[in-house]
Amino acid sequence: MGYLRAKDTVNGALGTCFVIIDGKRHELMQVKNVAAKVKKTRTAIPILGLTAKQQKSGGWEGTGTMTVYYVSSLFRKVMVDGLHEKWCGYLL
Repeated sequence: MGYLRAKDTVNGALGTCFVIIDGKRHELMQVKNVAAKVKKTRTAIPILGLTAKQQKSGGWEGTGTMTVYYVSSLFRKVMVDGLHEKWCGYLL
C-alpha cells in the first residue's frame, strides 16, 4: 500500500511547465496560483464473512486552474504561428 509523502505533494504557489520536443527539454511557461480539486470515486463492496462493506477505489475526476505569468518564446511560436496542430501531442 502506498503512502502520500511530503515530497510527492504539489505546492500551489509557483510552478514551471516543461515540454520535451525531439528529445530536448524546453521550458514552456511559468505558472502561479495553481489550484487543483480531485474527487475520488469509491464503491462499497460486500466481503464474505464481514458485516461491514469495504471501500474500493473506482477512479477519480478532477478540475484545476492556474495563472500563466510568463510564456516562453517556444510557447508563443507554437500557439501564435499556428503550429499547435503539429505540436499538440507534445503540449498535452
